[in-house]
Amino acid sequence: MIGSESAPFAFLSSLTAGHERLRSAIFDLGQEHGRYVWVSERCRPDLGGCVDKLEIADVLIDRVRASRHYVVILGGERHGTPIPLGEHPSSASYFEIELFAAALSGKPIHVFTREGFSPGPRMRALLQILAWSLPATGWRQPMSDADIVAALGELLVFAGPAADDPGGRRNVLARLIRQFYVTRGRGGELCFLDHQFESRASGPDLDLVDTLLVKVREISDQERKLARLWLAVRELMARPFAASRDERLLRQWDSVLGLWGSAAAWYGLHGHLYLGGRAALGTMVQVRHRLREISPSGRDMFAHPSTALASATYSIAKLAPWREGRALLHEALGHLEHPDRARGLRADANAMALRGSILLRLGHPWRAATAYRQALRWRLRGEEPAKVGESMSELGYCCLFTGNVGEGLALLRSGSALLDQHGGAGFRARAKRKLAHGLAATGRFAEARAVQHDAAALASQDRMFDQLK
Repeated sequence: MIGSESAPFAFLSSLTAGHERLRSAIFDLGQEHGRYVWVSERCRPDLGGCVDKLEIADVLIDRVRASRHYVVILGGERHGTPIPLGEHPSSASYFEIELFAAALSGKPIHVFTREGFSPGPRMRALLQILAWSLPATGWRQPMSDADIVAALGELLVFAGPAADDPGGRRNVLARLIRQFYVTRGRGGELCFLDHQFESRASGPDLDLVDTLLVKVREISDQERKLARLWLAVRELMARPFAASRDERLLRQWDSVLGLWGSAAAWYGLHGHLYLGGRAALGTMVQVRHRLREISPSGRDMFAHPSTALASATYSIAKLAPWREGRALLHEALGHLEHPDRARGLRADANAMALRGSILLRLGHPWRAATAYRQALRWRLRGEEPAKVGESMSELGYCCLFTGNVGEGLALLRSGSALLDQHGGAGFRARAKRKLAHGLAATGRFAEARAVQHDAAALASQDRMFDQLK
């Protein structure tokens, strides 16, 4: 048997109503061919008894990520069973959160349409919103149940894991980054989900969004953060923010987009993607502009997210081909000069530290070291230890490029130690990766491998794929 309950060969989507006999036949087909197909009611019949329905969503996300293929069968008109949070039914379904997880993790998505498929308004809206994740052609042709089983039989027999080719993946990623930059990164602001909203008779449940925001801040797993934030996004999509004077709605949009930008960065959603961190921050610019217009205190509280935009642009630049990468690095420097950016010791230190990273990437290590030292001086005036540790790690890494290897290694060790005591998992992993470079540069290869292993374990634990390098 290839695959298991915890790591299936294929995952069958949770659109169950009216599909029971077909779904059971597909599970049996997998057993016949020696391929484990995850079908919820056959593999985990206990799931329906979970009190916290988000636990069900978490199991589904885990199994989708662990599977090799994600299979969708569209039939009927419903868009799936809504995920409830206590007494509040959300606007997103279990099927939707699975499809979202499959797209995020880059799974091959195979879509089959049953004869008689007649999508209702919610399903049509969902397919439009997530069209970017579906195969471009072929799946709209209706099929009988027998034809679907036959087609899946071929998939189970002939499909297999792709050969592992890290170099090939990097080349493909660079080409994708370039194409997205050329088509979406020029001539206008990139917007989250390309500014799609869903027309619904009822407005968003803002109490539900508040509940989700609390849950998001309680967890460190970036994939689960994004899944819960997706529920919040889908709730808020019922009301466009552009002309709204509802400050609570706008503040929720601001919070959701900010948290999305952070989680997307750690998760590795870089590029000019409509679901990426850069797009979320592009929409946040518009939300904050609206908040400054309607709120007396808005100008101070809702500054232009220039440092976050610069950081997201810098992350894309690191993955882009050389020419586009340099253009993006200069664009990131431009964001740091925005006249409406946040001011103050912390904001200025964050911007200066990022300036150092951009300058180092542009090939100016001595100018970068000057920026990093200034950021460290500011942070030593009263910032929390974790921020001081970040600055020590960044300056130490830069010193490796200016020839101050001894100072660099000492700073890298001190920064990593501070972050081990006070920092979050992502910053700890990043500091350890930089420390591993310093150790390798001074010939301490065994220690470097051990530290790199610790960094990878931290990043993997919380699905911070940006740090799994």
